[in-house]
Amino acid sequence: MKLKDRSAKLPTPTAVSDRPGRPIVSFDSKWKAPDERTDVRPGSASGNSPSGASSQKGQPVEIPSIVVAPEEPPSDRPRGVPAVPSISVDGVEEPVGSSPSIPVVVTPDDDSPASAPRPLPDPKTASRPRPAQRPQRHWSPTAGSGNRSTTLCHECGFPIEGRFVSLAGLSERFHPQCFSCYACGTGLEALEISPEPDAHRKERLERIRRRANDEVLEETPGMTMAEDGDERLRFYCHLDWHELYAPRCKHCKTPILGEHVVALGEHWHYGHFFCAECGDPFEKGMTHIEKDGYAWCINCQTKRTERRAPKCKKCKTAVIGQYIRALGGEWHDECFRCASCQGGFEDGQIFPKEVGDKMMVLCTGCRMTELKS
Repeated sequence: MKLKDRSAKLPTPTAVSDRPGRPIVSFDSKWKAPDERTDVRPGSASGNSPSGASSQKGQPVEIPSIVVAPEEPPSDRPRGVPAVPSISVDGVEEPVGSSPSIPVVVTPDDDSPASAPRPLPDPKTASRPRPAQRPQRHWSPTAGSGNRSTTLCHECGFPIEGRFVSLAGLSERFHPQCFSCYACGTGLEALEISPEPDAHRKERLERIRRRANDEVLEETPGMTMAEDGDERLRFYCHLDWHELYAPRCKHCKTPILGEHVVALGEHWHYGHFFCAECGDPFEKGMTHIEKDGYAWCINCQTKRTERRAPKCKKCKTAVIGQYIRALGGEWHDECFRCASCQGGFEDGQIFPKEVGDKMMVLCTGCRMTELKS
């Protein structure tokens, strides 16, 4: 509807409100706008009395401000920790030492919902290093208390759930991570393993039992109380077992792997066991002669025997093997014959005869013939 189309007979309003959403039209010529503030809360005391409304009309609204607490001395707060900002409003007093409340979750099953307040974190203590904690022993995951396994790990003593390691001929079971080399700690689940030798384990257990009976043992290297440990089984990897328990070569003092020579009460690598005189090594299958704590080949031992053998009374050569001892010396069997007839001495009587530097013997018949002539 346009203004030109409005009828002149219609009354003209004396007051019209320009507030959006709240149209007020008055045709009363004596109507005046109210002086009261329309944004005062209904329940406030100032809204009930005109004097209160007039006193708050010109009062400025308080605006909160952010105040940063002054920095504390360097000795009280660790370096690098920023100050904690706080919000303060002018005219509002806050009790000294008050701390913000901490929300607490209370379930219907709790008997007493009230609980002691948890202390707030302190930046001073948070900056200090925590003491090192010892690693906890291994726990296997469990499916439930009613289905818990009763098999215990031989190494750590905790129940086993899931995968485990067992050895043929032994009833002990191990966690895969507990089955490791006693010397270096390498896992043995997929490696070649070697148990502690029976003789060494028997001696170790005997020392443990003797100490348990309050017997004082000498602390020798390799057999101390700390090295003997407890009675648990010990397993080693291939390298550590040979380093600790494999026989060592008498010549080079290193562990022996595989076939070797056992002689003179010792172990030898092939190639490190050789003749004491000529130095030739004894190969696999060769014969050697042990004499005076050394090994000799056959040729060297023969020469050595000839040098040390007694000399024949007749030929002055070495007497080796079977020989005859007579007239204060040794004789070859072929040299102890009658010098005249080359016969033997059936009656057991011999008659010595010295010709030059040689000793000769005669039988009874040849001696009688020599005397008759």
